[in-house]
Parts: sequence; structure tokens; C-alpha cells
Amino acid sequence: MALHILINVGTSSSQHEYVIDSLGNDVKNERCIVYLLYGRPVGNNDPLLNATNLKKYAQSKGFETRVKQIDEPFNLEECKKEYEKIVSSIGLSEGDRIIVSVGGGTNPMILSLLLAAINYLPLNNTEFVYVEGQTNVSTRDQMKLHTLSILPIENIMKELKSYSYHKASYLSKMLPNKHEYNFIKKAIDGPLAWETFNYEDALSKFNEIREYAELLKEQGKYNNLPDVVIRLHTKFSKIKKELKILKSITNEPERLPESLDHYKIIDLMPCLIADMLLNASRRFIEGLYTDSIIRCYRALEMCIQMLLLLNNINPWCIRKDSLPDKIKDKFNDGDKLNLGQGIGILCLDNSEIMKYIQEIQRIRNNSILIHGFIMQNKDDAERILTLTISVISNLLSKKNININYIINDIVHGFSNEEVELLWKKMNQ
Repeated sequence: MALHILINVGTSSSQHEYVIDSLGNDVKNERCIVYLLYGRPVGNNDPLLNATNLKKYAQSKGFETRVKQIDEPFNLEECKKEYEKIVSSIGLSEGDRIIVSVGGGTNPMILSLLLAAINYLPLNNTEFVYVEGQTNVSTRDQMKLHTLSILPIENIMKELKSYSYHKASYLSKMLPNKHEYNFIKKAIDGPLAWETFNYEDALSKFNEIREYAELLKEQGKYNNLPDVVIRLHTKFSKIKKELKILKSITNEPERLPESLDHYKIIDLMPCLIADMLLNASRRFIEGLYTDSIIRCYRALEMCIQMLLLLNNINPWCIRKDSLPDKIKDKFNDGDKLNLGQGIGILCLDNSEIMKYIQEIQRIRNNSILIHGFIMQNKDDAERILTLTISVISNLLSKKNININYIINDIVHGFSNEEVELLWKKMNQ
């Protein structure tokens, strides 16, 4: 690996010497190349003299040097062409770091160096520096080196807030491999896994940064991202435990005891159901209406499965002796229940609820991805989302579970106005 330092040389050399010294202290077993870019001498100004002195100074530190003259230092268009040629011809290897010092030279030189660096250098490994303070003093007490990163932090936060996790992940690859930037990258990896219901992977990512998130939250950095990491880490931990138990119920149901009471089903599934509904709402906002409908249907199915479990009925492997007497003969031990059968066993006598469920089933079944040949539109998806929330809220409220409270607790993580307006509309 190598460190490349690009310096616009002006009429003062002390600030550039300060840059070389400051950056040189960080060089450890790296090849260091200093590029000294000076404007063609005009009048009494002679940047070449400064460039020559800086070359000797850098070489005395053990650095390699490259000296380049800018022929038209006051002509912006010509400057841009010259800098593009110089910067694009730098031979970079994987892992090389680049420092761009923008403090010297004419205004066209400064602007041209910035533009060329942004367009031709890998921003994830590039930093921009300038020196603040008096540049003509013999002591350096008044000088301070500032580092600027032309990095997409704000854009990343914007994409996260709008649930565009893949876009945020792409932008995060432009960030340097530094500790606090690695926090952002892992904080994005978590929701990426979350979107596909890979809670275990999401939790693993957040486990690595949970403590750092606490520190960043205290410092007020990165908007509410640290708070989101803490909030979702708690939710994912709970859901992971739920899934472990639910998998044991579904994968090896024959090993279950006669009673399911000890599983505390009422604590198991509401968070998972809420998260499925929230995922459906994100798909709706993205315009993925069929995906939203499929997730709504699954949330409804999970709700019915939960109610069956609360009645000591395992929908993945029923025992006839757990069923009401009047329907025992319709099933065999070990049968799996579909949504319609589960609803029938629960004897949902609310005619309005049944009407809503039947409408949800009808719209879902007509989908080209399920049983029919219809591509659902926004109205279909919005209708199903509204009905599903209404049905689930009604059914779970009888068990003293407020599903909207759980949903709002999750949504206040990566939330935006569009989502909050959607949920207000759904609950009217």
C-alpha cells in the first residue's frame, strides 16, 4: 500500500511543510509519494522556488516526489484539463490512501484539484485537508490541520429514513475503513438483513456495534441512527428467541408436550406479526403492491396461528383430542391447518370480521403470483393493508394485545413522514 499526497503549491511553503510533517507522522511502513503541483511563474511570484524547496523537504523525510507545472493557473477550463490528466494518471493500487491538500495555488487551481479528485479518485480512501492559521510564521503554534471528507453521510441518512437500504449500502461503500464509519456500514447491514426477515444475521451485525451505538447516542452523532440500532437490537433479540421456539413447534411438532401453555404463546408472536405488517407497509410505499399483499396475508395467518396455539391447538400438527368435539371427525392426528380451517376451528362469529377476511383472501388469491392472473394495484394493496390491520387489531385486542402500540414502537426507528401518515390513515 502507498500514501499519495497531492499538494497545490502557492507562494508560502510553511503550510505545506506542516502538511507533510503532520501526515508523515501517520505513515507506517508505507511508500509515500508527494505530488507538488505549482502554477507557472507569473510576474514576481515564483511558486517553482517553493515547489523546489518542498521537494527537498519531502525527500529529507524519506518521501518520493513528483513535481508538475500547471501551465494556465488562472484559466479555469485549462486548469481543469491539466488536473484531470494529472490526477487520472496516478497509478493507484488496491488499499492505497490519498490525501489532497487544497490550501495553496490560485482559485482555479484549488477548484480544479477538488473536481479532479472527486471525479477520478476513490472517495472511500481519499481525504481532503487544509491548514488553518498563520502560514508565514516560524513557529507552528498557530497552525491546525483540518480534514474534510467528501462523503455521502447525509445522503446515507436520507436513504435509511426512506427505507432505501440497498442505496444506503451502496453509498456506504464510499466511506473510509475507519472505526466510526464501520459503525455506519454495520448499522446498514442490519436493516438489509431485517428486510428479508433474516433476524439472526441482523442481530449479529448489531451485536458488534451495540456498545458503540450507546456512546454515539450520548455524543448526538449521526442523527437518530445510534438510537435506531439500540431499539432494533432489542426487537431483534426478542424476535430471535420467538423464532427459535416457533421453529421447534413447526419442525418437530410430534415431540411437543400435551400442553403448549409453557411456551407463553401470548408473548411469542405479537412482535413478529407487527414487524410483518410494517414490512408490508414499506413494500406498499415502494410501490411493490403484490409483495405488500403477500406479507399482509402472512401476518393474518400468523395471527390465526397464534390464536390456535393459545387454544392449545398446534396448526402444524394437530391432535384430534385438542379439537372441539363437533369437528374432531373432520381431521386426523398430524394434519396441518390452512388459514380457512384455522378460522373455522376458532369459530369467529363476528360477521364483519369474516367479511373482511374473505375480501383479503379474494384479493390475494386473484394475484398472478398466487392463484390468479391479476397484477394488484395501489388500491388493492391499500385496501388489504387497511383490512388486515383492522382484523388483526380486533382479534388481538380480545387478548389484551395492542398491535398498533407494538407497530409504532418499531416504526419509530427508521421512520419518515410518509410512513407515519400511512399508519394514521390505516387506523382511522
